[in-house]
Amino acid sequence: MGFIKQTFRTARQAQLWKNYIRAETESSKEMAKNALLKSIGNDKGLTMKIGQFLASHSSDQELKSTVYNNNSPAYSFKKIQPLLEEEIGGDISSLFISFQEEAETASLGQVHKAQLKSGEVVAVKIQYPGIREEIENQVRLFGLTPNIGPSKKWGIPLSSYKNTISNLLKSEVQYDIEADFGKNIYTLFKDHPHIETPFFYSELSSDWVLVQSWMDGEPLNHLQDLSTEQRRDFADLLVEFYFLLMAKGGVVQSDFHRGNFKIKTNENQKITLQALDFGAVRVVTHKMVQGLVNLVCHGGMASQADPITLLTEVGFDPEKLKHIAPQCGEIVRLIAEPFSGVHRYDIKNWKLFDRIKVVLGEDHWWFRSAGDPEFLLVMRSFQGLLGILNELNMPVSFKDLLIKSAPDQWANSLKSKISKSHIEAPQLNTLATRLHVQVTEGCVEKANMSLAITCIYDLKHLLDLETQKKIKEQGIDLDKLVHDFLKKGGTPGRLFEASYSGKKIKVWAE
Repeated sequence: MGFIKQTFRTARQAQLWKNYIRAETESSKEMAKNALLKSIGNDKGLTMKIGQFLASHSSDQELKSTVYNNNSPAYSFKKIQPLLEEEIGGDISSLFISFQEEAETASLGQVHKAQLKSGEVVAVKIQYPGIREEIENQVRLFGLTPNIGPSKKWGIPLSSYKNTISNLLKSEVQYDIEADFGKNIYTLFKDHPHIETPFFYSELSSDWVLVQSWMDGEPLNHLQDLSTEQRRDFADLLVEFYFLLMAKGGVVQSDFHRGNFKIKTNENQKITLQALDFGAVRVVTHKMVQGLVNLVCHGGMASQADPITLLTEVGFDPEKLKHIAPQCGEIVRLIAEPFSGVHRYDIKNWKLFDRIKVVLGEDHWWFRSAGDPEFLLVMRSFQGLLGILNELNMPVSFKDLLIKSAPDQWANSLKSKISKSHIEAPQLNTLATRLHVQVTEGCVEKANMSLAITCIYDLKHLLDLETQKKIKEQGIDLDKLVHDFLKKGGTPGRLFEASYSGKKIKVWAE
């Protein structure tokens, strides 16, 4: 596909996803989805990868199914065979007893099931002809993105982000790199009772062809059909896999989505997680891993640990953080929240980026611009994990799984730090501890709620739609009101009062 044609296709696909994400009504959402479904059927390369990442955060099962069960046609075996035989240096029959001509399609290549002469059943991944040129065009297009708008105004290091993503895409089409990562990951998990990764046959693989053991599990197409116990076990295994990769393997799977996993159930209905694809695995520095551990360990100790120091340890620019210094303690607490307390945490309640926007308002661009590309890579990976966890609809004990996955020399230290940091559910580092909402009609009190101050983030949703409309007509901006409250340190006092149709609403912090 030529550069000009690729440019238009990528731009059109981006616009279709934008329309879908921003659709506000049910009918407009359905129209946007239908347009998207018609477009993504033949996706390969970058557009398919973007689709997989965005679909992981959608609750629409039809959209998920279309994206992950990609219907783009595989290349005919007749077209692929010469490339395969050139790479293996001989006829297919010289290596394989059987070779299935039908293939499963992926973003960068297609996968054939085969059996080696030695008896092992393997997956043979063959890169699409022309995919490297297509990736080069997409990287070139990405590199032409101008540094304008918020990225220029707030000093976002766009060139660093571009280089990180471009290098990631280019290395994904080098199967020899994936084989090296895969061998190390296989060694890491080979003795795990419920996590399986493929064995990689490096001597049979090349830059264009990858041979690995066949994983006989099922795709993650029907997670909602699993029992409650199975969903809990699978959620725990996913999180444990993520933490083990980072803490002991020193890498992250930056393309973390359900298409890269299978699930296997034994005769006792016990679950095994199978990880398939390591093309997007990237090294994470020890400094970053240690910084992340410190961040989640000390997130609930704002009075004992400097939040700017904690953020700087994971690559944030301290000079830019100075612009939002009063709010950094709350941001750190929000980031660490899933690791707080003694119970399983429901990740649907996190809403990290929405809540950071509430805390910072327009200044959230300072936070975004202060971030390091390596931190962006880790967060991209973690967001992929959260997408699958949301689909499983199962709370997870992130704290316990982090301790379980940590190297031995970290484990005891982690237990001590986290237990001291999060003895109680964290609260805002403010003077106010309660949020009050009172509704009266005439002399009659219709409602009087006293809530934890953390409910300030959901203030808008505590009010019905009619009330929201009426107070907006009176010039009260709830988002700005919450932002100003947090920016000033969350001191007790009146937040707002409004009257309409004989009703009076009073909201204050205490």
